Amino acid sequence: MHNTTAEGLLNTCTNDLARIDNYIALIGSTSPASNFLTKYALMHICGTLERAYKIIITDYYKRFSHELERFIDKNVSDASLNATYDNICKVLKLFNESKSTDFKSRVHNLPNHERILLSFTSLNNLRNDLVHGRSMNASFLEIKKLYQDVSVIIIELDNVLQ
Repeated sequence: MHNTTAEGLLNTCTNDLARIDNYIALIGSTSPASNFLTKYALMHICGTLERAYKIIITDYYKRFSHELERFIDKNVSDASLNATYDNICKVLKLFNESKSTDFKSRVHNLPNHERILLSFTSLNNLRNDLVHGRSMNASFLEIKKLYQDVSVIIIELDNVLQ
């Protein structure tokens, strides 16, 4: 990846998921603690994806003008914009419609792009269920697989904004 900060976030999350996977293997997937670790993993993944996409966009556009930093911070970094495919496209379009179009094209040219986009939606639905007090019906391995799918979208964003 070109943005080393975002790459570091994704690597840290991947490593943390490997550790959680090991803990769950030790305590058993039916242990109540496994459920808490799965919920933590989901929130960690969603937070990582949000920070990574925002960092890629803000770092790219802040290079062009220091005068735009306040606008970028207010409308991207500090904005309440969960990591969703639509939000990424919307933020890109704020700055440059052709970059947004390029990003969409790259994502749609990915092998299994429909599954990847569905994984992004699933992650967000699971996150919303959890934070709004509804039950979350996904295993740790399912969440980990969703993350692996969605990470490809963050890498494509990084490729567009290099």
